Amino acid sequence: MVNSPTDSASNQLATLILDILEGGDSPQLAAEPSLQRQIVQAVQRYIQFYSHRYAQLSLLGLHNPIALTKIYVPSQLIDERTIRYFESPKTLKQLYRQRKSRDRDRRNQGLCPGLEVANQKQYLLVLGEPGYGKSTFLKALGLEALQGSQEGYRRQCFPILLPLRNCKAQNLDLLQALVEPLTSCGFPQADRILLSALSQGRILLLLDGLDEVSPPNRDGIQDTIQSFVDRYPKNRFVISCRKAAGYRGLRRFATTEVAAPSPTEVATLLRHQLPLFIGQSSNLIEDLKALVVGLNLPWMRDLQHTPLFLMVLCWVYSYSQRIPSNSSAVYREAMDLLLESSDAQPDLSPSIISLKADVEKALLAELAFQGLSTQMILYDSATLLHWIREFLEETVGLSVVPSPEQVLDYFCRQHFLMKTEDGDYCFAHRIFQEYFTAHHLAQYDSQLAFLLQDRVTDLYWREVFLLLAGQVDCADRLLLLMETAAQNCLNTERLQQLLGWTRMVTVNAGHTLTPPAKRVAALAIALDRGLDVTRNLKTDGAIDYALNLDLDLVLVLDEPLALDLDRVIALDLDVDHPPLLNLDDALNLVMSLRRLQIFEDSRIALLISKLKRLRPLVANLGDSQAQKDLAQGILQGWLEALDLPLDWITLTEAEAIALQNYLYVILLMEECKRVAVWVSRSVWNSIEDRLLTL
Repeated sequence: MVNSPTDSASNQLATLILDILEGGDSPQLAAEPSLQRQIVQAVQRYIQFYSHRYAQLSLLGLHNPIALTKIYVPSQLIDERTIRYFESPKTLKQLYRQRKSRDRDRRNQGLCPGLEVANQKQYLLVLGEPGYGKSTFLKALGLEALQGSQEGYRRQCFPILLPLRNCKAQNLDLLQALVEPLTSCGFPQADRILLSALSQGRILLLLDGLDEVSPPNRDGIQDTIQSFVDRYPKNRFVISCRKAAGYRGLRRFATTEVAAPSPTEVATLLRHQLPLFIGQSSNLIEDLKALVVGLNLPWMRDLQHTPLFLMVLCWVYSYSQRIPSNSSAVYREAMDLLLESSDAQPDLSPSIISLKADVEKALLAELAFQGLSTQMILYDSATLLHWIREFLEETVGLSVVPSPEQVLDYFCRQHFLMKTEDGDYCFAHRIFQEYFTAHHLAQYDSQLAFLLQDRVTDLYWREVFLLLAGQVDCADRLLLLMETAAQNCLNTERLQQLLGWTRMVTVNAGHTLTPPAKRVAALAIALDRGLDVTRNLKTDGAIDYALNLDLDLVLVLDEPLALDLDRVIALDLDVDHPPLLNLDDALNLVMSLRRLQIFEDSRIALLISKLKRLRPLVANLGDSQAQKDLAQGILQGWLEALDLPLDWITLTEAEAIALQNYLYVILLMEECKRVAVWVSRSVWNSIEDRLLTL
């Protein structure tokens, strides 16, 4: 459990600053009593500044902030060896077979306490799904560094946390951004202290929310960060980012991922959070049991039980004493509770009180949609007030029209929006902006078809579509529009031929598997062979990612098949750099493939025959050319037996990315179906029947 900084921690931090000055270009400064007193006072102000800004959490439904130390449950990170995002795909061909999305047992994947990982790794990129607590982890890590305890963060560093959402341009002056909090807290010669600390490697730089930088600026910000790391390599850096943000690789950085809370951690989070809303009542234990049981109901079991989701759920439960039907319903009830609670505020103006909750909700949805449509997370006040004014002027039936400033102040007081230190505004949490955007789309169905064509493959909008599926009464139209958008990704003759091949080669296979599962599995075999013939690293990576998505889809359609298929496609046939091949192992893999009944048996028999004809080459495997001949012979046998022309699997990078987009949308449709209120069986069955067909 992270603790608040103590007086001894303040003294340690002041000593650290004096040590930095002694090791800098003016060591005599550290001996001046007046400067020492100024530093001690500045350190105390900095601890107060950090604690006020980053160690106090504003929770929905609570008027007063809650100390981070009261509710924080230490994060667990997935070991970097499990993900390895930025290495050559071919060198990782065996590793990605065990990728986490195809392993339901997340607890067996090298989990490590986040604090321990931060102690070990000098450069750390922390990825995570929405609401998993990435920002909270960085804030807690900064508190640990301020505390200076050897049982916590063991590196003697001065922590500075910088929310990246405040970066409005591609050119970020990191030095200026870092010196500002030091100057505001009264550090004498703040510039000199910072530069000395950076040159000595005594800064812990916490960069929060790379995903919250607008996409047009993100590449420039990443370049700035990379240049800063290269310039001051002795320091320690931790960056947080949504997993689906489309970031580029950062040199030096170890990539980890915040793990989903375990059942024990979920129970601990509930024990911390529920009493905040219902108090220490005599029924607390029963309420906790009801929540734990509710989270294991069929419609809730597969939802992401993130710390943010659990907090919102606790607040909703404290009012209704029941579990809503899906995550979108949880957020809907929470937003409605906030909107309905305005009457409890005695100092609201009559014009605000006269606004109906539905009008307020429509306005928030309009602001969220306008922002997300222009990739805007941070709103400048002039733009926001302009949009509010336009909405109020267009609204019929307002008995008293409040000013835009009154509305903006009210939304901040209700914790829908928050004002940043730079005077801009954002939604209190990114998921709230996404929820209200989904609400807007649910009301304005005519915009949906156009938006899906333009945004369905945009990771920035992923959560919006998932929340939208939970808001509409029937998700049939949404899913059919998504299917059309997915089909439009298959825009080259080669991709169309490849997908047509999956149907042709599986249509007469056994009846153990469903036709869609056979086609998707056949595509995995083809892509795996495609990896063996590509010679371009970027193309190789694009095909590799498409294969991962395809195997994820196999898992959705048929989990036992997915596990068996991983073993079957583990054979590496890179003919330029062949491993020491074992023909018997290759034959055994083909026999395993025969048992899966993806292809008709005559094709597998032909493949076995072709492989057996290669036995004379086995005697000369000590010769590198013989190894290449064997690898080439095995690959050729696969292609001929399966009637798969080499050209059809020799994808360009653009074609591999187009296939990625198609598979991504199909997987997103599967998730939308899972969280939807209702989907008709006939529509979903017809969609599945059309998978990988044209």
